[in-house]
Amino acid sequence: MVPGAQGRGVGRFAVSAVAAELRRQGATRMYVTWHPGDGGPEGFYRKLGFELKGEVSGDQTVGVLTL
Repeated sequence: MVPGAQGRGVGRFAVSAVAAELRRQGATRMYVTWHPGDGGPEGFYRKLGFELKGEVSGDQTVGVLTL
């Protein structure tokens, strides 16, 4: 993240733009992964509607957004 960009909607815009493109291409789900822990992005993704389905990829948590 660019210093000073956090909290200004840049990440929300990026996720929204990717989701819109995936929908346009016919996708029904969008996946993200992150390393769990304090200070990580889980809260951000959960606020955007990503759900935890108990999946992991290596040592990362998987979040799923239904499009």
